[in-house]
Amino acid sequence: MAVSRLLSDVANALVGAAKDEDVVHRVVNDLKEVVTQDRATWTKAAQKGELHPYVQHAMLMLLEHDMLDELPRFLTLVLGAAQTNADHRNVRVTSPIELTDDERKQVAKLITKKFGGTHTLEERIDPSLLGGLVISIADWHVDASIKGKLARLTHTLTA
Repeated sequence: MAVSRLLSDVANALVGAAKDEDVVHRVVNDLKEVVTQDRATWTKAAQKGELHPYVQHAMLMLLEHDMLDELPRFLTLVLGAAQTNADHRNVRVTSPIELTDDERKQVAKLITKKFGGTHTLEERIDPSLLGGLVISIADWHVDASIKGKLARLTHTLTA
């Protein structure tokens, strides 16, 4: 219970500080990178100043309490706090090929217009989509892929 409480407190403090400085997007992205890397890689990134200082401080706190194995759970708590307290959303964008910078900007503009706040794009590639995009944010889901359109057309014709 003490571990959960400490993780929650650190996650909320991290998001609160990031919100005050308008860097929630950067902090969330940096923390996602840390979670996907081994300790040596993110330690080097921190030493080079590539991680936001708030993320570095949070990592030091987790290290001091021997809680680095709780990083995935910590990220989940940070994402929840960011959404609840800082109007930040994790956006999953699935496309058949890697998005271009212009396409990323168009998706970002659409998400900002629809939801406001800040967001982090999580990109996935699924060649079976054939074309278009699938965008998911929590329980909001838009399938604008060719695969999805064909499935809806098939359903309409066979219903």
